[in-house]
Amino acid sequence: MGLPLPPTDPIGDPCGAACPNLWTPGSTPQFIQATLEEIIKCAGAWPDAPNDSFVLEQLDGFPCWWQYMDDDYVIDYIMTVDGTDLTARTNATPTRFYFRGHDDAICTLEFDNSITACSNSTWAGHSGTAVADFSGEFETEMVPLAYEPYLIANVYNFLSVPGTRSDPAEITSARHCYKFVNHEFNTRILISFDKDHEYT
Repeated sequence: MGLPLPPTDPIGDPCGAACPNLWTPGSTPQFIQATLEEIIKCAGAWPDAPNDSFVLEQLDGFPCWWQYMDDDYVIDYIMTVDGTDLTARTNATPTRFYFRGHDDAICTLEFDNSITACSNSTWAGHSGTAVADFSGEFETEMVPLAYEPYLIANVYNFLSVPGTRSDPAEITSARHCYKFVNHEFNTRILISFDKDHEYT
């Protein structure tokens, strides 16, 4: 999800944080990827929890801040003198957080959600983990979820375009499905199969 990556990962403005484990001097990446998993949506929150991968772009004028934003979500990865933060919130209400991860160290890649329950009326979600990826190697992957040679019943193409969003909820219960993910072109394709089809 997020901004489609160019063919090669471009160099962004230099971030002053010393992160030799993430980039070499003078090669701060313009794009990074954040993957959020197992976040539980709080009652009444909308939209669903952002359990997915997002491509974040370095903000102009803020070289240690990367952000993804669409009509639904805002995902931020920020390095400051106080540490590193990875957060996810609704776009409509800036205080409605699904995920708040913090580490006192800079250059952190893995986070746990500091929101552990829906105890605050402003929380949109709780629990879960997040991982940041600075490699720039967001490869196409194929995840086979079934192997039966059933007739293709439907093809679902979810292309993340600013201002639009498709809801795959209608097929989340599909038992026979192939999932294709292409991070470079910002596309997820799910193909469901008709297990009851009778061949003639």
